[in-house]
Amino acid sequence: MWLRYLVISFLNLVMGLLTLVILLAYILPTDSPSLLLQAVGWMIGFAFAFIFSHWAFSKKIPDRKDALMLVVFHIAFFLLIYALYGILISDRGVGVIVSLELVIQLVLEVIAILLAAYHLRRRKLQSMLGEGRMI
Repeated sequence: MWLRYLVISFLNLVMGLLTLVILLAYILPTDSPSLLLQAVGWMIGFAFAFIFSHWAFSKKIPDRKDALMLVVFHIAFFLLIYALYGILISDRGVGVIVSLELVIQLVLEVIAILLAAYHLRRRKLQSMLGEGRMI
């Protein structure tokens, strides 16, 4: 199961970054305020984290261990990819990962993962109880 979480965390970050780059390069006007661009990035990160974690947890009822494992993999990939971005592209270096914008995005994505785990656990347990099963 950990390999599934590893791959899905990687896909989540790659798709989020690609969507954000495409959105910023081709759709949003360049004279938009920076707070608007940050808010769009945070919403995209939150939405993709929720969708991909929903996909990761779709095979079984997620318990705390599963949610924690996905959160740890997501944080590890998040820090790794943005550290590589800081080293290869940005002029701030690895210090880019401690910027306030990325910390807010990481916190929002962790909240989305935990919300998806809670949502799926609640929905699957309700369906099991609705069928008359004992838990």
